[in-house]
Amino acid sequence: MAAEFDFRVLGPMEVSHHGTPVTVGAARQRTLLAALLMRANQVVSLDELVRNVWEENPTAGARTTVQNYVMRLRNALRGASGTSPIVTASDGYLISVGPSELDIWRFRELVDQARAADPESASKLLTDALSLWRGDPLADVQSETLRREFAPRITEQLLSAAELHLDVELGLARHNAVIGELRDLTQRHPLRERFWAQLITALYRSGRQAEALQAFTDVRTALSDELGIDPGPELQELHRQVLTGDPALASAANNRQPLPRQLPQPVGGFVGRTAELEALDRLLDRRPGIAVVSAGGGFGKSSLVLRWAHDRADRFPDGQLFVNLRGFDPSGPATSPSTAVRGFLEAFGVTGASVPTDLEAQTALYRSLVADKRMLIVLDNAADSNQVTPLLPGTPGSVVVVTSRNQLSGVLITQRAMHMALDVLPDREAYELLTAQLGAQRVLAEPTAVADLVRLCAGLPLALNIVAARAATHQDFPLAALAAELSDARLDALDAGELSANLRAVFACSYQALGSPAAEIFGLLGLNTGPDISLPAAASLAGLSAQRARTLLREVENSHLVVEHAPGRYRMHDLVRLYAAERGLPGPVRRAAITRLLDFYLHTANAGELRLYEHAQPISLPPAEPGTQPLAFADQEAAKAWFDVEYANLVATMRNAVQQQRHHAVWGLAWSMSSYHWRRSRLTEDLAFWRAALKSTEAIGEHTGTANRFLGRALTRLGVSDEALVRLTQATSDEDPHERAQAFHTLAFYWERNGDDHAAVAAARQGLALFRQVGARASTSKALNAVGYYEARVGDFEQARLHCEQALELSSDLVPEVRYGLYDSLGFIAYSLGDTDAARGYYRQALTLIQEMGNIYEEPNVLVQLGVIARADDEPDQARQHWWQAVDLYRSQHRQNDVERVQRLLDALDGD
Repeated sequence: MAAEFDFRVLGPMEVSHHGTPVTVGAARQRTLLAALLMRANQVVSLDELVRNVWEENPTAGARTTVQNYVMRLRNALRGASGTSPIVTASDGYLISVGPSELDIWRFRELVDQARAADPESASKLLTDALSLWRGDPLADVQSETLRREFAPRITEQLLSAAELHLDVELGLARHNAVIGELRDLTQRHPLRERFWAQLITALYRSGRQAEALQAFTDVRTALSDELGIDPGPELQELHRQVLTGDPALASAANNRQPLPRQLPQPVGGFVGRTAELEALDRLLDRRPGIAVVSAGGGFGKSSLVLRWAHDRADRFPDGQLFVNLRGFDPSGPATSPSTAVRGFLEAFGVTGASVPTDLEAQTALYRSLVADKRMLIVLDNAADSNQVTPLLPGTPGSVVVVTSRNQLSGVLITQRAMHMALDVLPDREAYELLTAQLGAQRVLAEPTAVADLVRLCAGLPLALNIVAARAATHQDFPLAALAAELSDARLDALDAGELSANLRAVFACSYQALGSPAAEIFGLLGLNTGPDISLPAAASLAGLSAQRARTLLREVENSHLVVEHAPGRYRMHDLVRLYAAERGLPGPVRRAAITRLLDFYLHTANAGELRLYEHAQPISLPPAEPGTQPLAFADQEAAKAWFDVEYANLVATMRNAVQQQRHHAVWGLAWSMSSYHWRRSRLTEDLAFWRAALKSTEAIGEHTGTANRFLGRALTRLGVSDEALVRLTQATSDEDPHERAQAFHTLAFYWERNGDDHAAVAAARQGLALFRQVGARASTSKALNAVGYYEARVGDFEQARLHCEQALELSSDLVPEVRYGLYDSLGFIAYSLGDTDAARGYYRQALTLIQEMGNIYEEPNVLVQLGVIARADDEPDQARQHWWQAVDLYRSQHRQNDVERVQRLLDALDGD
């Protein structure tokens, strides 16, 4: 189908619609169109458009004016169908342009085709490409900002294409025909040495030796006058060849060595990867210039390398070699080094009997031909280092890029190669890929479906390209239908019917390269439902020692089926995990592994709870499955760090335990996470854990009182008063006196939070009496403190001080959880009695202990009290500082009622 629009920016900007010119009038309107075209098929924000149109001096109404310009531009571009290619997006605008509707895109496509073509075809393709060049890019666009950002890059592409075209013409012995063009180019670009080298070559081969020498003198003068430098090595060598009448220069036209141009066409659907492309650019100045790009199947290794190779082909004047080594090709065996070298020799014109018979001699000849050349050598899809090593040149002038699903440690170590491990695409680039393939209008029409597609493809380029291809072949299908199919059966939905575009086949190539033990641990990793897995957890999952598990995981990682994204922590791509879960491990093996993993998290969390709260009454857990290796913790910091890093996995473990009806595990996990949830102010999660735990304790017929108590406490903290009272009342009826004491202690907290301090005192006293009966020293200290605090709240300060001091005597060697509460209570009593210095001292001690514990739930509560004391001492700035800190912490914990309470204190302070 013929292109609807023709947008031209390679010179003065021109627009036509089905061959009829379209007038884009005002200068700023033209600038607006140019800004959209320079980022065609991408959303350009309104602020960016204002910056391009008004540069450094936007008017007050610039945003509104740009919106008006867009409306006028839409009207000007509105086609015969009544639609415009300009689309409104959430924060800006986008112009939807087809591949043949923008001249710079047509130009690049023609140049890419020329690089892979024979000389005669390349000549025609490059002539067509350069005919699109009508002057300086964006010549009549009145925006220095836009020209500064885009014109130099476009101009460089144009000049590189001109150099390539002239190389092709010289290779075809058309020396006389290009001299006039080269004289013009050297006049317009006197510092571009490559044009001078081509001019000198053309003159000499045309029998005009004196003019060739004069050309060298001219360029030497220009470089000296402008930059104070001498000509580079290429020009110096050409000068020597002209002076000496070197026959190699004279006969190059008739006996020229073929210029290899073996790069395949760039793979479609490439977007983004800016950082990776920049990293590959560093190869151009690196010695040795060798890189290994590694990643699993479907991550876009070849797409990245071919895109970069085509963009930088002009930096390799002696040609480009390419071979697919088929190291992980499902359709056949790997390419042998001998076959690959023979292909390279044939590219240099070495054929038949001229090719040595053994690999060593072939490699030596190949390296001789490459020596002293500036070539790009792409070794795609390598299986291992042994396949790559014979193909590496012996001199450092050329650049080699290797892609593989393995890391190729041998090449990295022996060749000092640069390593690049590809990750998945970020969401922004995934959206760009789908937009480029499906068109902006279709993508913007179904934002929810596109978001689902991006999420379900999880950033894997191959998955995104398969989805885009399926959507493109069914233009009348809503994207929502494809998203629903993908959600129901992800790997089946990503089967495009060809081995290279079938994710199962792609993953299978890496999987089949694993040894049996590594393949088994890979299959077991598919059973893990958390976001990642640690080495100790993986060892328990597999029932292996940590050392053995590490060895096998390293083998799996070398095949890029798992990534060690942090030391000792492994992560699978979502789609790889689905494939791993499909591996046909026997049912008993799977069940035992799932049990070991759950038991690892349960027993390790329990050990962490007993370290965080060392005076907690331990609970009894079922023994762990044989092969499970729970962790132990040296101190609170180690336990807290483990909970922090494993929290998402612990949530997944609780979910699995509920689904599997592992009732003892559900109850045990809720209990083992309680201190951590409190310290980290994870109140909603704590409530969810205890709701699940209550159902499990009811199912097994024990620990129900404890579950009711913890659930009542969680409800109280979140302000769910009616249900909290029901749960706590039930807990106070437990048969165990220690549990009843704990229930009354928590009930006192409930009454305080609900404004009945007298009821709180009564409940706290009942709890204290029961703790004294069972002889629990730590709990008795905690209960004495509670009684003292609530007595102070009802105004009985002397009795309150007495109880708190008794508690302090018992708690001198107890854990911070017990002691910080005492300091908090004593601070409240001292403040109530008018002793602000003593109150401040107590609260600061409480704050220190809380911060050592990492208890972010209690920290803002103490900060509020310190602010109250500062205000009483007429220190408004100090009060404001404490309250601001408290508000920030409350807000980060989504405690909106507390935020509003402290905000009222701040407002009152500012009104004083």
